[in-house]
Amino acid sequence: MKKNKISEGEEFIKDFLESEGIKFKPEKKIENLKGDDSSYRVADFYLPQYKVFVEFFGQWNVSEEHKKRYNKKRRIYRENKTPCVYLYPENLGILKFLLKRRIKDVLKSHRMRWQLFKINWNIFQDEYGLVALVIVGILIYSINDLTGKILLSLLFILIGYSRLKESFLK
Repeated sequence: MKKNKISEGEEFIKDFLESEGIKFKPEKKIENLKGDDSSYRVADFYLPQYKVFVEFFGQWNVSEEHKKRYNKKRRIYRENKTPCVYLYPENLGILKFLLKRRIKDVLKSHRMRWQLFKINWNIFQDEYGLVALVIVGILIYSINDLTGKILLSLLFILIGYSRLKESFLK
């Protein structure tokens, strides 16, 4: 598969994903889509943790022909139940706010509960990381059930590790 030249918008999204610690695969090939006249499509990014594709429609405002091509791609993804977030040039300025929100919407619409839990957990950790660590620590101390203590201890370790990974182990 020939790699396309990455646009400035795609470069911006790539840098954003890296800075947010979101693992991704660029230029992800999607084969055997029903109702498609192409043998495969190439999504701009794939987020394996959430099992979601990201398409940047960077030339949306250039011409009606570009819009028609993008709409065809969107229709094919929808008909094949391919979970995908669509981004436009005007979205780049609010990417931090918008991307996780759109990922959540896609996960909900595709009923991808485990991935939805993961992104909600990551958002919670981003916002309340140290507070969550303290709360889980207090719960471990106060709960009497051994199974609950073990599960909460694992959660405590997970939160602690992710906090360390984001700061000291980066």
